[in-house]
Amino acid sequence: MNDFRTYCAKWNLTINLAKSKVMIFGKGGRRGRLERWSLGGEPVEIVASYKYLGVTMDSGLSYKSHFEERGLAAGVAVSKLWPLMSRSGISLQDKWKVFDATAKAVILYGAQAWGYREYELAERAQYQFVRRLFALPRHTPLYMLLLETGRSSLFLQALPLHVNFILRAMKLPETRLPNILVREGIRGQLPWLAQWRNLALSCGEEFDASWSVSQLSEMWQKLYTKLKAQERCTLLEKVGLSRFHPHYQLVFDPLSRPNYDASKQLAQIRWTFKARGGLLFLNFQPWRDELAQRCALCNSGSREDIVHFLAVCPILAEFRRRWFDVGVMAEADCLRMLRSPDFARLAGYCSEAWRYRVYKKSSPNNKLTLYLSTRDLVMTNKSNDWIQGVILADPEYVKNRK
Repeated sequence: MNDFRTYCAKWNLTINLAKSKVMIFGKGGRRGRLERWSLGGEPVEIVASYKYLGVTMDSGLSYKSHFEERGLAAGVAVSKLWPLMSRSGISLQDKWKVFDATAKAVILYGAQAWGYREYELAERAQYQFVRRLFALPRHTPLYMLLLETGRSSLFLQALPLHVNFILRAMKLPETRLPNILVREGIRGQLPWLAQWRNLALSCGEEFDASWSVSQLSEMWQKLYTKLKAQERCTLLEKVGLSRFHPHYQLVFDPLSRPNYDASKQLAQIRWTFKARGGLLFLNFQPWRDELAQRCALCNSGSREDIVHFLAVCPILAEFRRRWFDVGVMAEADCLRMLRSPDFARLAGYCSEAWRYRVYKKSSPNNKLTLYLSTRDLVMTNKSNDWIQGVILADPEYVKNRK
């Protein structure tokens, strides 16, 4: 620090002490009681974290603070754009482009330095966006979020940024600082180099830090392909081991994912995702007792899971005839329909059947209960016109309404 002060004095440079901080990197432990830092006789504050070039670093060299801050910024970006994201008539592909250009760009800032490692905090931004876009419950499995959307983890999206940065630095003349720092990192066996070696070993690839840039580039092309396949295999294994969504392994086809871009109606996309994943809040939940899992509508004593709701429940037969031209559907036919869904039909059925179910559960003795605020009543000229979303297929409800 004294040498730095001498250098600045020699070249008539002024040190801004207000922005100058000291951060001591280490594994922990207390500082010495008499430890002090000063520059030109002026004390310099010791801090636990510091933002440099947009990256928040802490004394333990973890990126927790950085990702927490980036996550908040990404959330703000998504919220500002949500009127666009929640609008129908815009393809899902275009919405992903907006997400990648805003929220993902915020999260992946500085990935050239940290992108060699997977961070759970970094992944949250994409998971939260998918849940919000598809209106999914918080307990939606992470593997389902990636498989249904066809997205890869943010780790696999950040890794190429890191690798390409290192390889570009190695191509620079040996007198350039980035090249010198990379070579020193290789010589010192820094964590990013150790992680390169671990990733290569996990995919059965050879790795030698002394290779030329072209050899390393070729190795990474093979390695990245294998890492993507490895991640997909891991997700598919989780599908097979799922206890809470056992039907999903019969619905998901690894070779044919639903083309959600085919429908620009956001409501249809949401209902389809929920139906395929069994994410409607039906009575079947593995942690409930057997009695609590029975259907809320019929008296058959059947377990109310997604197949019962879509294909079997006799109370919903009228809706089934309207949308599927059949009163009762075989389980095999139901699963086949979910594998290759007709968005309009499936969403139409789910929307009407679900609202009817909610009406039946919330209105004992077939009496409709509405909770209206004063503002609702003032803004409503005709109460009959206001009551929307309640299904009119129930004869008793129609009779009561008349």
